[in-house]
Amino acid sequence: MNMIGTSLHSKPRLEDVSPVPLGLIKDLPQLVFHFPDTTWNSADCKQKCYCNNEGVKECTGTDELKECQKIRETCNNETHVLQLTNDTCCPACVPKFKKCQKTFVENRNLTVTTANGLCWSNDLPLHKCAGSCGESSSSVKRQTYDSARNKFSLIMINDCKCCKASVESYKTEFQCENSAKIELKVDTIASCDCSACT
Repeated sequence: MNMIGTSLHSKPRLEDVSPVPLGLIKDLPQLVFHFPDTTWNSADCKQKCYCNNEGVKECTGTDELKECQKIRETCNNETHVLQLTNDTCCPACVPKFKKCQKTFVENRNLTVTTANGLCWSNDLPLHKCAGSCGESSSSVKRQTYDSARNKFSLIMINDCKCCKASVESYKTEFQCENSAKIELKVDTIASCDCSACT
């Protein structure tokens, strides 16, 4: 039984498939077989397809695929990028850069020498501010003539924001080598946000 070009209702057996001469393989279109109770997306990602009870392919549009098409068409390539998902027809539109945020770096033990000798803290979390604050620009506001230098100088406007930390202090206990305990203030990054660059 030659199965090329036929719809399948059950999984093919190797002995049922007629061999194809090697010389003809390069001239054949790429064949894809689908089994009953399975669905797939059309090549243009606009329809969901399945094999009906007669083994004939049927395709219909779906709201899900329309939404996926909208994502592909409206994703802003300047600030975002299409990221593949398990569904090749429905990528995710994600920012090119992570937004400015507070990020954990490591736990760090602080030490200091005081009148009580060497003192140390418990492990304290260390954070950093990282991420994007969007696009920045530097443009010409006006040009002024500088007679001393005999040239026109540029007066610039800078539109940029940087990912900056808000720092707060808190008290923490230090254990000293003479068994004394002392309290010291420690600065920490409380939050991160985008502010004008200086």
